[in-house]
Amino acid sequence: MTDQTLSRLRAANPCPAATPADADALFDRIVLAPADRRLARTTRPRYRRPLLVIAAVLVACGLLASAAYGISSWLGQTIAGPTVKSEYADAQKQLVTPPGYAWPALHWPANSVTSRGAGGGYAVAID
Repeated sequence: MTDQTLSRLRAANPCPAATPADADALFDRIVLAPADRRLARTTRPRYRRPLLVIAAVLVACGLLASAAYGISSWLGQTIAGPTVKSEYADAQKQLVTPPGYAWPALHWPANSVTSRGAGGGYAVAID
């Protein structure tokens, strides 16, 4: 565009450029004006629904956590103390310890369960 075109456009503009004083006055008018009643809330906010959702999620998490043992035993992946000790003994036969070292006894609680392979993993960790 040329300067002549810009001059014509500026001359045709029905709204002259605002001065900084006009902008400050407009800002003050907007900020100091009372709030529009049409935008005010007519009802109180609902807090019951989010609390209900949070409570349902907590109950679902509790049920899933308590059912974890039952579900894992259905799938057959949990083993008890005697199986863990048997896996540990089998791993001792395959792994070699340095001369002068002996395998420590495995103290596995009788009322504890774990996944298959834990006895061998324990032996590998010791070795």
